[in-house]
Amino acid sequence: MIRERERNSIASLFDRLDEATGLRSPSFGIQAVRDSIKRNLNNVLNTRPGSCQSTPEMGISDPGSEELTRGNFQDAQIEKIKACIELYEPRIAQVDVAIGDPDENSPLDLCFQVTAFVDIEGLKNVLEFNVHLSSQHYRMD
Repeated sequence: MIRERERNSIASLFDRLDEATGLRSPSFGIQAVRDSIKRNLNNVLNTRPGSCQSTPEMGISDPGSEELTRGNFQDAQIEKIKACIELYEPRIAQVDVAIGDPDENSPLDLCFQVTAFVDIEGLKNVLEFNVHLSSQHYRMD
Protein backbone atom coordinates (compact mmCIF):
# COMPACT_ATOMS: atom_id res chain seq x y z
CA MET A 1 0.00 0.00 0.00
CA ILE A 2 1.41 3.35 -1.02
CA ARG A 3 1.33 5.92 1.73
CA GLU A 4 -0.18 9.36 1.07
CA ARG A 5 3.19 11.14 0.83
CA GLU A 6 4.59 8.54 -1.60
CA ARG A 7 1.41 8.72 -3.70
CA ASN A 8 1.71 12.49 -3.93
CA SER A 9 5.34 12.22 -5.06
CA ILE A 10 4.45 9.94 -7.99
CA ALA A 11 1.17 11.52 -9.10
CA SER A 12 1.14 14.80 -10.97
CA LEU A 13 -0.94 17.70 -9.73
CA PHE A 14 -3.36 17.12 -12.61
CA ASP A 15 -3.73 13.45 -11.69
CA ARG A 16 -4.50 14.36 -8.08
CA LEU A 17 -7.06 16.95 -9.21
CA ASP A 18 -8.74 14.43 -11.51
CA GLU A 19 -8.83 11.90 -8.67
CA ALA A 20 -10.33 14.46 -6.26
CA THR A 21 -13.06 15.38 -8.74
CA GLY A 22 -13.80 11.75 -9.58
CA LEU A 23 -12.65 12.03 -13.20
CA ARG A 24 -10.02 9.34 -12.82
CA SER A 25 -9.56 6.59 -10.28
CA PRO A 26 -6.18 6.35 -8.54
CA SER A 27 -3.64 3.86 -9.83
CA PHE A 28 0.05 4.13 -9.13
CA GLY A 29 1.85 1.24 -10.80
CA ILE A 30 4.74 1.86 -13.15
CA GLN A 31 2.42 2.06 -16.17
CA ALA A 32 0.18 4.61 -14.44
CA VAL A 33 3.21 6.73 -13.51
CA ARG A 34 4.58 6.44 -17.04
CA ASP A 35 1.24 7.55 -18.50
CA SER A 36 1.03 10.42 -16.01
CA ILE A 37 4.53 11.62 -16.91
CA LYS A 38 3.73 11.45 -20.62
CA ARG A 39 0.50 13.45 -20.15
CA ASN A 40 2.35 16.08 -18.13
CA LEU A 41 5.17 16.34 -20.68
CA ASN A 42 2.69 16.55 -23.53
CA ASN A 43 1.19 19.61 -21.84
CA VAL A 44 4.53 21.16 -20.90
CA LEU A 45 6.24 20.65 -24.27
CA ASN A 46 3.28 22.09 -26.15
CA THR A 47 3.19 25.22 -23.99
CA ARG A 48 4.78 28.28 -25.55
CA PRO A 49 6.86 30.59 -23.34
CA GLY A 50 4.78 33.48 -22.07
CA SER A 51 1.46 31.65 -22.21
CA CYS A 52 1.48 30.57 -18.55
CA GLN A 53 1.17 33.53 -16.19
CA SER A 54 2.59 31.79 -13.13
CA THR A 55 5.60 30.41 -15.02
CA PRO A 56 6.16 32.56 -18.12
CA GLU A 57 9.38 30.75 -19.08
CA MET A 58 7.68 27.31 -19.18
CA GLY A 59 7.51 25.54 -22.51
CA ILE A 60 9.42 25.51 -25.75
CA SER A 61 9.60 28.38 -28.21
CA ASP A 62 8.31 27.75 -31.71
CA PRO A 63 10.41 24.99 -33.25
CA GLY A 64 12.95 26.35 -35.66
CA SER A 65 12.30 30.02 -34.99
CA GLU A 66 15.98 30.92 -34.62
CA GLU A 67 17.67 27.59 -35.39
CA LEU A 68 16.91 27.64 -39.10
CA THR A 69 19.26 30.56 -39.57
CA ARG A 70 22.05 28.86 -37.60
CA GLY A 71 21.73 25.40 -39.16
CA ASN A 72 21.64 23.27 -35.98
CA PHE A 73 17.90 22.63 -35.71
CA GLN A 74 18.05 19.06 -34.34
CA ASP A 75 20.67 19.85 -31.70
CA ALA A 76 18.70 22.92 -30.58
CA GLN A 77 15.50 20.88 -30.29
CA ILE A 78 17.29 18.18 -28.25
CA GLU A 79 18.57 20.82 -25.81
CA LYS A 80 15.16 22.51 -25.55
CA ILE A 81 13.34 19.22 -24.90
CA LYS A 82 15.89 18.08 -22.33
CA ALA A 83 15.86 21.39 -20.45
CA CYS A 84 12.08 21.51 -20.38
CA ILE A 85 11.81 17.94 -19.09
CA GLU A 86 14.42 18.53 -16.39
CA LEU A 87 12.73 21.72 -15.20
CA TYR A 88 9.08 20.68 -15.30
CA GLU A 89 8.94 16.95 -14.58
CA PRO A 90 10.44 16.43 -11.11
CA ARG A 91 9.55 12.72 -10.95
CA ILE A 92 12.25 11.76 -13.42
CA ALA A 93 16.03 12.13 -13.35
CA GLN A 94 19.08 11.64 -15.57
CA VAL A 95 17.32 12.66 -18.76
CA ASP A 96 18.92 11.78 -22.08
CA VAL A 97 17.41 12.96 -25.37
CA ALA A 98 18.63 11.73 -28.76
CA ILE A 99 17.41 11.70 -32.32
CA GLY A 100 15.14 8.69 -32.80
CA ASP A 101 14.28 6.64 -35.84
CA PRO A 102 11.84 8.37 -38.18
CA ASP A 103 8.27 7.12 -38.32
CA GLU A 104 7.71 5.51 -41.72
CA ASN A 105 4.08 6.71 -41.66
CA SER A 106 5.15 10.32 -41.02
CA PRO A 107 8.54 10.79 -42.71
CA LEU A 108 8.54 14.58 -42.24
CA ASP A 109 8.13 14.40 -38.47
CA LEU A 110 11.18 14.51 -36.25
CA CYS A 111 11.44 11.83 -33.59
CA PHE A 112 13.39 12.18 -30.36
CA GLN A 113 14.04 9.25 -28.02
CA VAL A 114 13.92 10.12 -24.32
CA THR A 115 15.49 7.89 -21.69
CA ALA A 116 15.25 8.75 -17.99
CA PHE A 117 14.93 7.20 -14.56
CA VAL A 118 11.88 7.30 -12.31
CA ASP A 119 12.00 6.31 -8.64
CA ILE A 120 8.87 4.43 -7.54
CA GLU A 121 8.76 3.07 -4.00
CA GLY A 122 12.54 3.19 -3.74
CA LEU A 123 13.15 1.33 -7.02
CA LYS A 124 14.73 3.05 -10.00
CA ASN A 125 12.93 2.21 -13.22
CA VAL A 126 14.09 3.08 -16.73
CA LEU A 127 11.55 5.15 -18.58
CA GLU A 128 11.79 5.33 -22.37
CA PHE A 129 9.45 7.03 -24.77
CA ASN A 130 9.48 8.93 -28.03
CA VAL A 131 8.62 12.55 -28.64
CA HIS A 132 7.45 13.36 -32.16
CA LEU A 133 7.55 16.88 -33.55
CA SER A 134 5.11 17.54 -36.36
CA SER A 135 3.70 20.88 -37.49
CA GLN A 136 5.00 22.67 -34.37
CA HIS A 137 3.23 20.19 -32.08
CA TYR A 138 4.87 17.61 -29.80
CA ARG A 139 3.26 14.24 -29.09
CA MET A 140 4.41 11.35 -26.93
CA ASP A 141 4.32 7.64 -27.67
